[in-house]
Amino acid sequence: MNDDVQASGTGSPRTGTLLRKIIYAAVALVVCAVTVFAAGTAQAADGAGLRPGDVICTDRTLTDGEVTAYGHATPSAPVTWTIRASATVGGPETELLRRTVWELKTVRVKSPDPGPSYYRTCLANTTDRTLDYRVLFYAPPAPGMQNGVGPHTATLGTGGKACGEWAAGWFELDYRLVGTSDVPVRYAIRVADGDGNVLREFDLDTAASIDRVLRPPATESYEVCVTNTSSRAANVSWELAAV
Repeated sequence: MNDDVQASGTGSPRTGTLLRKIIYAAVALVVCAVTVFAAGTAQAADGAGLRPGDVICTDRTLTDGEVTAYGHATPSAPVTWTIRASATVGGPETELLRRTVWELKTVRVKSPDPGPSYYRTCLANTTDRTLDYRVLFYAPPAPGMQNGVGPHTATLGTGGKACGEWAAGWFELDYRLVGTSDVPVRYAIRVADGDGNVLREFDLDTAASIDRVLRPPATESYEVCVTNTSSRAANVSWELAAV
């Protein structure tokens, strides 16, 4: 596992981030009912093109309770899943769970430390093949619980691709995309309809950083995808939040 992948806040409005995650929960509930994982999600990451050695981590949930995670990688190959907890965003993390399987069947974990913790789920491609993947991660509603804390993060080798962070057009809101990387990467938008069917994907920019305001059409949703177009590994983070 590459422990260099770290998440930190970007200063985007908490209200917008929570709204984005609540919206995603409703859509994910419908999708996951078909895949026998009928639960609203706070975090989600998916994509095609996770290369050997690549790592993707969700953003964080702050809760005093337990968190639940599910994920799978295809074609079926044993990848390494971890759930991590920390007392602060970007602080030292405790690994609560580690499994090397192609499918992380629904698991629930809770930090042994007193008080609330920040949780996230990570997937490392420890195989010798390029994979598609999906990660769903959430905490039940509880006092003080916060979803969508900080950005998604990834370590991607040349040509590696990861997707995450979601925005709905039917709320007619503007969304700010902020992304940073230590080498140039390609930021793109995957467009889906109201039923989650992917319609197209278009590029935004190839750069080490991006800061752009977007507005999805009223009948569509946007998901951010990042591809490493450089010859060196990329450590990248990105967040999409309502403004």
